[in-house]
Amino acid sequence: MWKRRNVYTFKYGFGFEFSTGTGQGANLPQGRSGISPRVSFDVTRLNFRGRNQTLSLKTRYGRLQQRALINFDAPRWWGRDNLRFSVNAFYDSTRDVNTFAAERLEGSPQVVQLGARYYAGLSVHLSSR
Repeated sequence: MWKRRNVYTFKYGFGFEFSTGTGQGANLPQGRSGISPRVSFDVTRLNFRGRNQTLSLKTRYGRLQQRALINFDAPRWWGRDNLRFSVNAFYDSTRDVNTFAAERLEGSPQVVQLGARYYAGLSVHLSSR
């Protein structure tokens, strides 16, 4: 009997973030403690486009931090066993209440050529921020 493997994986979560420094004014120089709700959602697609490739999305969302990561992985690039290709895209927006805020957008393609017997190959990794 042939049984098809699940090709989608879904993950989700709920939680809270705790931080200090949420207050303003002369009476609270360090601020006071605060709490923020947080939600996470991930989806992964195996066997993408009918090939042995994986596409995934991972997200985290809260009032203090928002993140998203998209990843594509092709272990047999162009049908060759010794080539692997992957691409990552990442976004991060972080706030440390009133004192700090940052945004980051990053992308990185990578090509790896594996050696015949051992992992002694060539890896090309580019990153942009």
